[in-house]
Amino acid sequence: MPPAIYSTILCGSPDSLPALDSNFYSTLSQFISPLAGLYVIVKPLFNKKDEIKTSFPKTFYTMLTLSLLTSLTSAVTYAWSPAASIPLAYISGLTLNIATLLIIQDSGNQIKETNRYNEDLVFAVNELEMELAENRAERS
Repeated sequence: MPPAIYSTILCGSPDSLPALDSNFYSTLSQFISPLAGLYVIVKPLFNKKDEIKTSFPKTFYTMLTLSLLTSLTSAVTYAWSPAASIPLAYISGLTLNIATLLIIQDSGNQIKETNRYNEDLVFAVNELEMELAENRAERS
């Protein structure tokens, strides 16, 4: 956060508007990275098999939306106000990281739940095997 604040303070006003200098094109290229991150997170949401579950779905979707909007706004805003573009890009990255953290946080719970389910299945299979062995012994 301090580097983003410091960069915003040091950022000068452009000589002419819109400011289409080399930093503008750098900002556009940095806009692609959050879009790729959003794509990786959002793609499974449209696939029924690969559902993303989080404990806080409203927060998760809010963070994804904020990340997209602030990233887009940062790229567009740079041409007229480079200083305003810097914190917007920072917020975009921060909200995308929070959304990712929410996925990671709940992944541990999903793994534990799956392990318990698998243990129950193993127990059920063992019981069925014992029952089958008893039935075979009775027939003999």
